[in-house]
Amino acid sequence: MPAQAAENLTDNQEIKLKELLEYNLKSIRAHLLRELFQQFWDDVSPTWAGRFLDTWCTSAMRSRLAPMKKVAKSLRRHRHLHDRAASSPTSSGGCSS
Repeated sequence: MPAQAAENLTDNQEIKLKELLEYNLKSIRAHLLRELFQQFWDDVSPTWAGRFLDTWCTSAMRSRLAPMKKVAKSLRRHRHLHDRAASSPTSSGGCSS
């Protein structure tokens, strides 16, 4: 679980989360993967972002959660777009809207 999310939990919530994780529920695993991916938007380094995507995609593929695997496959399929954007002279490495 990301440090930011853990800091926001009360002691009681932490205990409940630990209990739920012991059950290894699909919804909990999906939630944790989603929360972890939020760190991607905080990156400033294109190199770190690339490594993060690689690690996250590996975790998603190992999760045995079909929707997460679908996202990971899509990210891997389009990885060249991130690499190209990150190497652009006008790019700061992050995504903009």
